[in-house]
Amino acid sequence: MNKKKIIAFGEPLIRLDRVHNEQLFLPQSFNSYFGGSEANVAIGLSGFGHKVSFVTGVPHNQIGENYIRYLNAMQVDTSNVKQKEGRLGVYYTQQGFSVRPSSVIYDRGFSVFSQLNYTPEEVKNILSGCTWFHFSGITAALGETVQNNLLLFLKECKKTNITVSCDLNYRSKLWSVSEAKQVLGKLMSYTDVCIGLEPLPCKDTDNTYLLNLKDEQEILLRMQEIREQYGIEHVIHTIRHYFQSDSNEYSAYILNSQGFHKSREFFTSIVDRVGSGDSFVAGLIHGLLNNESNCNVSLLNFAVANGVYKCTIKGDNMCISEEVIKKLVKEPFLDIER
Repeated sequence: MNKKKIIAFGEPLIRLDRVHNEQLFLPQSFNSYFGGSEANVAIGLSGFGHKVSFVTGVPHNQIGENYIRYLNAMQVDTSNVKQKEGRLGVYYTQQGFSVRPSSVIYDRGFSVFSQLNYTPEEVKNILSGCTWFHFSGITAALGETVQNNLLLFLKECKKTNITVSCDLNYRSKLWSVSEAKQVLGKLMSYTDVCIGLEPLPCKDTDNTYLLNLKDEQEILLRMQEIREQYGIEHVIHTIRHYFQSDSNEYSAYILNSQGFHKSREFFTSIVDRVGSGDSFVAGLIHGLLNNESNCNVSLLNFAVANGVYKCTIKGDNMCISEEVIKKLVKEPFLDIER
């Protein structure tokens, strides 16, 4: 068991997923899953044996209690989960099929988490003994109150030499490119590990620019821009090639003081893509915490394999051992285990 303390700070969410790839029409039935980007990362890291705490807020009702129980079952520490009157954020997913893309609708306004306030003393106590702090752009998009909370945590991390990772996770349905650049650009000065490129090098009016990057030299240039502008040690960019909506090829790049490296490509059919990026992040953090940054290709291969494995699992997150993913890296095509 890795005794290094990791903190994930973010909004807890419930996903309502339309059954059988059907469209969002009423009347209808949904499958429900507990998730949220940072919660997914925390659960993934717990599966690798890390000591992880999720810092968040949930409603003071049965839904909030059930969310806490779920995290506890996944061996994620919930001692810093606040319970208040209010609601849990919700998002709806409609799974695509063949040429029909998947889609998401957010319903996150006025959630408990988005209205929490932390004091500097609280932040100091929460971060005591912490080695790593993780957040995402999905959380930063919630508004000024959450952004101010994030700054409190990030400034304390900087002061106490805690490593900070951010998955930029740009979502055009949550905020504009210009707003996201302004907010995330400010937070990047406290960040050591940046996962993703959008929206930082994008033009203010363009939210598809980096999605369409295919040239390796252009990818390197954009990663260099971010690394040099914000003084970030590790910049990571993932690439997915989709073969219709139900299969993809997944790879990743890393740029750091040891150079520019690419993983190998992993192919998978997709049961559920949601949370696969968070699983990639969990695999990446796991590798960096194990001091594998001096073996960048192995680090990336493990992280990508973790993301690919999640594509085969229904729900927002997974709790899988390191041994399972290492086996996938070594033997990508597995026979039945008997």
